[in-house]
Amino acid sequence: MDDDGVRRLAALTRRERRAGDIDLWSLHWGGNWVADVPAAQRRFARALVDTAGAALVHGHSSHQPMPLEVHRGPLVLHGCGDLNNDYEGIEPGPAGRSARLRADLGCLYFATLDARGGGLLALDVIPLQRRRLRLQVASAEARAAAARQLGGAWREDGGALRMLNGPRRAAAEHDPVNAAKGLAGPPADHGSQCTTGETT
Repeated sequence: MDDDGVRRLAALTRRERRAGDIDLWSLHWGGNWVADVPAAQRRFARALVDTAGAALVHGHSSHQPMPLEVHRGPLVLHGCGDLNNDYEGIEPGPAGRSARLRADLGCLYFATLDARGGGLLALDVIPLQRRRLRLQVASAEARAAAARQLGGAWREDGGALRMLNGPRRAAAEHDPVNAAKGLAGPPADHGSQCTTGETT
């Protein structure tokens, strides 16, 4: 994860990109049961946006949802966590770290991107809880824990979490009236939806 790597990826993207393409980068990276995003990982993700033109960076490897960010418009999911796994009952990392993490949380991410440029227009996250290798609706306490792990400001909407910071700035460029009312999203024909979830 260095500058040379970003330059090579940017060159590859320019060579392969076609008119109307939106570049989504999916990276299996980072450690397991990590509460905070490593500085090198954050720099690399931002460089993919700035230099390689990434419209969305989809990071996975961490077994729990990690903090996400909106960098100059595009969404960066540093670690989506596992949607389902067989780790139930295992403490999430060394003592002291487990207090900040939840081993039973999985999330579905619904990102609406601007089809004309790839900026994030809206993000909904549906937290779920794992129990006996099955997924179930997350409790209010678990939804609050997911919001804390993801970072940022969220509004609950029918069991989902809707991101309030970041997407509204992108939406305001296309629909300032609705953005001012707190409705993140442009007219439907301008958006493309991307859904992601990890299963280990």
